Amino acid sequence: MIDYFLKRMISLIPLLLGITFFAFALLKALPGDPVTNMVGERTSPEIVQELRRQIGADRPFIAQYAGYLNLLLQGNLGRSHITQREVAEDIKKKLPNTIKLAFAAIIIALPLGITLGMLSAYHSKGIIGRFVDAFTIGSLSVPVFWSGLVFMLVFGLTLKLLPPSGTGGAVFLVLPALTLSIPAMATIARVARTSIVESLSMPWVRTANAKGLNPLRVTLVHVLKNALIPIITIVGLDIGSYLNGAVVTETIFGWDGIGRFTMEGLLRRDYPVIIGSIITGATIFVVVNALTDVLYHIVDPRIRLDAKDR
Repeated sequence: MIDYFLKRMISLIPLLLGITFFAFALLKALPGDPVTNMVGERTSPEIVQELRRQIGADRPFIAQYAGYLNLLLQGNLGRSHITQREVAEDIKKKLPNTIKLAFAAIIIALPLGITLGMLSAYHSKGIIGRFVDAFTIGSLSVPVFWSGLVFMLVFGLTLKLLPPSGTGGAVFLVLPALTLSIPAMATIARVARTSIVESLSMPWVRTANAKGLNPLRVTLVHVLKNALIPIITIVGLDIGSYLNGAVVTETIFGWDGIGRFTMEGLLRRDYPVIIGSIITGATIFVVVNALTDVLYHIVDPRIRLDAKDR
């Protein structure tokens, strides 16, 4: 298991090299000039040229890319063109906020999603199942920016129960976490429903029911356990994407995380911020997916991680 995890981490190296190269190429292809964003359009050409020289924007693409790779080998993500702060330091400050938001959203979405999926599966032909199906489909169809604004308007501005925006303690976390959890909850519910319906038709479940075992025990031990693999997949993907930064949610609620940091970098054409955020996000995503594969093996030992387990 450890060997498998180490191999996945080593495979991250060429992946990051490819990501940095294509990210550099795409950023250079975008319209706009980072120097113009820094100093404005009325600045004299001499000052603009000097700033381009200072940040290396006057060098060929390959030279710029090689220079950035040299920084990465030193563990440096570069310095922001706008704030002149180290990108790595900013990411260290903002990543904990994104981690809080991601896990708060999953803590809300996972139990609700599994519960709704079970209700839909066990009452698939009844009114409860139809209502749950309609609710989950509707939740998937609602854009995050719309539900976030509605929550902000109702609970923050009208009822004044929660702060509408900002970064802080648990009360500031409720609305963005709830907004972020809705599509995840609906997806988990849909996947759980399908998996549970499939598990209910398995021979061992029919045998357990025929023996007269407690229905709750049959559900938890025989049905839900066998339905966990696709649920784990969805949760792993959601956590990986959330830890990359929920851009829309963090921007709407003014949550000071990686997503908002990345959006600000994009708007300002702040290349070191954008590339640093991309590399951080890619690393997080690969690590989370490797941990998800390990969790597969823990939940179902029949799943082998490497050749030595076969």
